[in-house]
This record gives sequence, C-alpha cells and structure tokens, in this order.
Amino acid sequence: MTGAIGRRQFLTGAAAAAAALAVGCSSDSEGAARTTGPSTTAMAAPTTSSVPDLATDPFTLGVASGDPLTDRVILWTRLAPDPLADDGRGGMGDDPVEVVWEVAADDAFESLVATGVAVAEAAHGHAVHVDATGLAPGTDYRYRFTVGSYTSTVG
Repeated sequence: MTGAIGRRQFLTGAAAAAAALAVGCSSDSEGAARTTGPSTTAMAAPTTSSVPDLATDPFTLGVASGDPLTDRVILWTRLAPDPLADDGRGGMGDDPVEVVWEVAADDAFESLVATGVAVAEAAHGHAVHVDATGLAPGTDYRYRFTVGSYTSTVG
C-alpha cells in the first residue's frame, strides 16, 4: 500500500479538519455569538445585511448541536453548497456570510427563545458555532439557520 490518498479521501479529511478548526473559532466578528435571552412571547428574528448570491442550498452538510449545559448548547453548521467542489471551499467564495440562527420552543418556530446573527468566515471553512445561552434546563428546543432564502433542516 502506498502513502497516496484519493481526492475524495483528501476532501473528506479537509472538511473534517476545517470543522475541527472552527470549534475554537468565534461565531461573529466580535468573537462571540449575539444572543437574546429567553422569552415567553415570540421575538422577531434578526435580519442580515450581507446575503450572498447562492445558486443552491448552502446547508448540504446539515446541522449539529453539542456540549449541552443546563442553560446553553453549542449549535453548528457549515455553508457548503458543493462540499466536494474543486475550489476546496465547498463552493463558497472568500466573503464572510452572515447567518441567522434561531432556537424555538415549538416546531413552528413561533415561540423563539434565542436568536442572533453569526458570521461564517472563509478562513474557518464558512463554519458557524453558536453558544446559544439563556435556555431552561430539561426543556426540548428546536434550532435552525437561515441565509437569504435558504433555511437549514431543523435540529
């Protein structure tokens, strides 16, 4: 067996490395996710000022959550309309992209409990990690991300 690896193995490994690097990266340009605390009424979702011209869904890699504590959880996604693109960037350009994130107490996202905007930067593989705070212990929540007209699957 030689030490050479195939293109697919390289790209899969690169994507995993980018995601691992992004774990320690900030969620916005100020170094922290912007959140709003819990609410018993619906809150308006924030809007973004920079919406890229995307031809296809950028949420092809799905969403994830982890590191739950009693009042918070880390939410993750990576923008990659073409995860195996020859450009090595998942089909994304060099520009940072603002991503709206929402946490809701209901399936219809009518009762938002936390929401904000995070910045997906090219230097971090357009991955987003959000520290969603102000959550109630022992409560089920749903979360999702939005860029322009595209909304991720619900986690």
